[in-house]
Amino acid sequence: MTHTLSTKRIAFIGVSLALAAAIEVVFMFLPSLPQGGRISLSLIPIFILAYKEGPWIGILGGTLFGFINLMLSGFQLYGVWQSLFLDYLLAFGLAGAAGFVFKLAPDNRWVFMSGIFLGSFLRFFMHYLSGVLLFGAFAPEGTPAALYSLLYNGSYMLPSAGLMMLVGVLFFSRLKAFSDA
Repeated sequence: MTHTLSTKRIAFIGVSLALAAAIEVVFMFLPSLPQGGRISLSLIPIFILAYKEGPWIGILGGTLFGFINLMLSGFQLYGVWQSLFLDYLLAFGLAGAAGFVFKLAPDNRWVFMSGIFLGSFLRFFMHYLSGVLLFGAFAPEGTPAALYSLLYNGSYMLPSAGLMMLVGVLFFSRLKAFSDA
């Protein structure tokens, strides 16, 4: 597989980003946590991009989607500009690293689910670091910032990861047919 950005590849990245943004807009109707974060399936197109085009394109697509997600949230950085990197660009970009797992066995649905889990975990870890380093002041008195960040970010990331893994396993055969084309 070549690493050039052909017109077809650029178009696929664009369609994936548009689909991820549309899914995020639909999920914006669900309640959001006070400092951001909600259950969402918006990373599914990024995982498909990483599956079809590989990890580096997945990371690129995830990073671009992180910026789009920031725009959709109204550029809410909750007073901490460093959040731009940890909560948006790095968190969503690293989700595209799922492509490294997908390459191990592209025909295996359990490997696909494992990739979604890894990408979701890497995104969670960046949000967790952001919570510890930047948002510890929001922790209730007497609660360590690390525990608060774990519970806060886990409350939406764990259900999101589970839902994306479920959707991934349900539609894997269709995805395989799409990627073989």
